[in-house]
Amino acid sequence: MTDPVTSKDKPNGRRLGWHIEETTYPFRNQFLTLRQDKLIWPDGQTGSYSYVEIKPVVLIVPVTTTREVVLIRQYRYTIDDWVWEIPAGGSHDFEGDDLAELARRELEEEVGGEAGALTYVGMFHPAIGKLNADFHLYLATGVTLGQATPESGEMIQVHSFSIDEAIEMARDGTITSSSSAYALLRCEPRLRELERL
Repeated sequence: MTDPVTSKDKPNGRRLGWHIEETTYPFRNQFLTLRQDKLIWPDGQTGSYSYVEIKPVVLIVPVTTTREVVLIRQYRYTIDDWVWEIPAGGSHDFEGDDLAELARRELEEEVGGEAGALTYVGMFHPAIGKLNADFHLYLATGVTLGQATPESGEMIQVHSFSIDEAIEMARDGTITSSSSAYALLRCEPRLRELERL
């Protein structure tokens, strides 16, 4: 499927001399779109650039009322292995603009959690060479845990760790999910403040 190229698409690239001749979408489903651009680069060479477009994603670092960080151990089909992660979810099936509400929904689904407070930490890009997504990070504090209700196809185990243990897991490579490790390390100053309370 080919879409018309507009002058509003990639304005910074256009200013730098990247010319889009054609944009096609070889694959789309409810989760993602594969985009392929036929380009003329600033040096006059031609080629193509392919990447995945997805809607915004939320990630949540949950901290319980007893100051433990809640992590999930999840089977990931893509790598055929179990990995440590923080709760997260995409907005592909979310109606509305309030990503904090999506974060609360994902926290409840994946760990049965309800947050006393939810603080927006910031946005980051996890794989800028192949993925255009904005990942939005939240810190959930005063979390109480209940019954998780994962989606079909999600195999999730819920575990709690001390703040020190969770940060060390991010540092030493126990957490191999780059977005989860980054999220924990980015929240570390706030987590250390919670330890001192």
